[in-house]
Amino acid sequence: MVLKRKYFLFINLALLGALAWPATLQAKDIAPVKAVSSSVQDDREDVQAAQVMDKNHSTRWSSDFSDPQWIYLDLGSPQTFNVVTLVWETAYGKQYELQLSQDAQKWKTIYRETDGDGDQDVLYTGQQKTRYLRLYGTQRGTEWGYSLYEMKLEERDQASLPARPGALPPEGGVTKAKASSVQGNDVTHRPGLAADGILDTRWSSDFSDPQWIYLDFGSPREFDFVTLTWETAYAKQYELQVSQDTRNWKTIYREREGDGAEDAVYVGRQKARYLRVYGTQRGTVWGYSLFEIVVDLRDDQAIPRAPAKLYAQAVDNVAYLDWADNAESDLHGYNIYRARPPRGKFEKINRVLAGKSSYKDQTIKPGIRYVYYVTARDYAGQESPASGKVESMQSVSEKKILHRIPAAAWKRALGDLPDKPASSSPNRGVVLGGFGAGSFMYNLSGSSGPWQSLNNIIYSGTWLPEAAFHIFEKIGQAKPTVKTLSTDARLKPAWNRIHTGDATYYALQPRGWVDYHCLGHNVSVEFFSPVIPNNYRETSYPVGIWEFRVRNPSPHASEISIMLTWPDVFIGQQMKAEGFANRFQAEGDYQGVLLKAFGELGEWCLASKTSDQLAFSYVTSWDAQGDGRDVWDDFAQDGSLSNGRLDNSDSAAAVAVKIKLEPGEEKVIPLVLAWDFPVVRFGRGTEWWKKYTEYFDRSGNNGFRIARQALEQYGEWERQIEAWQQPVLGNPKYPVWLKRAAFNELYYSQFGGIF
Repeated sequence: MVLKRKYFLFINLALLGALAWPATLQAKDIAPVKAVSSSVQDDREDVQAAQVMDKNHSTRWSSDFSDPQWIYLDLGSPQTFNVVTLVWETAYGKQYELQLSQDAQKWKTIYRETDGDGDQDVLYTGQQKTRYLRLYGTQRGTEWGYSLYEMKLEERDQASLPARPGALPPEGGVTKAKASSVQGNDVTHRPGLAADGILDTRWSSDFSDPQWIYLDFGSPREFDFVTLTWETAYAKQYELQVSQDTRNWKTIYREREGDGAEDAVYVGRQKARYLRVYGTQRGTVWGYSLFEIVVDLRDDQAIPRAPAKLYAQAVDNVAYLDWADNAESDLHGYNIYRARPPRGKFEKINRVLAGKSSYKDQTIKPGIRYVYYVTARDYAGQESPASGKVESMQSVSEKKILHRIPAAAWKRALGDLPDKPASSSPNRGVVLGGFGAGSFMYNLSGSSGPWQSLNNIIYSGTWLPEAAFHIFEKIGQAKPTVKTLSTDARLKPAWNRIHTGDATYYALQPRGWVDYHCLGHNVSVEFFSPVIPNNYRETSYPVGIWEFRVRNPSPHASEISIMLTWPDVFIGQQMKAEGFANRFQAEGDYQGVLLKAFGELGEWCLASKTSDQLAFSYVTSWDAQGDGRDVWDDFAQDGSLSNGRLDNSDSAAAVAVKIKLEPGEEKVIPLVLAWDFPVVRFGRGTEWWKKYTEYFDRSGNNGFRIARQALEQYGEWERQIEAWQQPVLGNPKYPVWLKRAAFNELYYSQFGGIF
């Protein structure tokens, strides 16, 4: 059984250090003051004796190619210790002694190794006190000399150490690691690196099948989970095997369709000295490569807790369910149960366990009421009590969408990220920002990112936890509701996000739409940048426009407000600013907030156009480092902001537009984000002025001018985009899939670093 979790290894290592090896946490490191050796290979400066004490495994000491050779550490004064760790390069010592001295003249042997095999030796020496410690090599293990990355001395808690001196498991619990081969016999790919607790190092094999690597725990060890973290060169088919003697192996798990990344494998309770990963079919043209192999014993006998906060939303013949993550250490997955009231029995509807805290029921029918609950199941087969129950029913009548969305537009439930995306990230979407202006995606979660070429020629996966749209609704005398119009869990924790399925996302580049299903009002938004054929002026503008259309379907008067929050950030370059300075600006009906950094050429602008029916409010500063509660509470009181500052950080700002609606009335709320970062920097220091600076000056102070022009002209820009697209969209000779692809693949014109 394999559990895929991106960050599972870090959890394993933390548990391993905290639970399995308390001696490591209580160890006292002894710091040498000097290192002296019998020789240095070819008198090279890069392999001096002192490099065994610099705690850097990319540096080493290396001796001449002869026997005997030695290296000693001077501790400055007599120090007590009981554990010595030797980290070998390829040139290891097959036979060597550890020796003590008080004067570096007379030496006493405290440990002898007669059959060393390199990699890493962790040696319990008994309690010792000395000023000098010497490694005395008598027989090399290779044709080269002796080479050590590190000599480390510790004083560990005696209660955690064995009765007799000898070899110990190092921090990862592995005494030795051996493999069938090492790619190019390169020490930087040696087997021990797959058990060193470091994700930046790896073992890599030759490019052939089969290959194997095994871990030696020094003595039989109990475990029930094995976590494999693969490099690009993964195993499509492999076995996990255990042994007590390295001759007789027992297979405890077989993988037939591996896909790399990380495998957290439940193997049942095992007790063995050796664990082997035996690869029978590579997944690539390369060999097998593992960053890390981690084993641990979770042995959680407790029944899992019932999942909490179950939510369901039905749209387009799919019921979208989500719930809070269950934090069981041995969680295997979730079961989903469904019934049709009033007399229907609950039946499990998932064929395999759901591996994440969400599920799509694609077997529902409109007009039928369904009730759901969820249980958690662990690897021992124990199932939790049922979660709370939720109901869901899709309306038979189709709700009118307030925007005209072409039938060829791609669509998907907001937050329903693909499990196996074709790109590096599943959270992509419509690109905002003109050619060469710097751009970002208003993505499938309703958040902002990734980014391209805002300041530098660079792609950035940066996402902004401070950037989102929020809605305030009050219908009649009912209690107001406030929601954040995004499903992205990375946003500020104080914000009340909507759920997967609460909205539908549409894309037909350069335009996108979101239609919301979870609100008291009918609400949809269109968003775009003015990418228009044969118009290089507006097509270069650094601006994104969101036009919200809202309708009151109730028999009562209502209020609705849209807020945009945004941080003062500079994507793609090192901040040189000493601080930020945000301010409000207004020209007639156009109002906005400017976000700027001291010493930086550029600014952001959040803006809208006001009228007798649209009330604009703002805050020029709220705490971007906090949980978002300050700006949320300010907005949630009545849908307006306080027209001032909530703190003195200038790290983020917000604007809001509020309107009143009579029953059946429909109105439009426009919001604009503009940015003026006029210079793009290349890797070797070359700088270019961006195209849009031909139409504005190069001061980096044009955010409000760009935003105002967008608010004045976005309707005409939209008409020009429709006129460009319509001949293709309206041509019956073209299939829908071709129309959709023809426009959406144009995203690269904005997002590919084009100038």
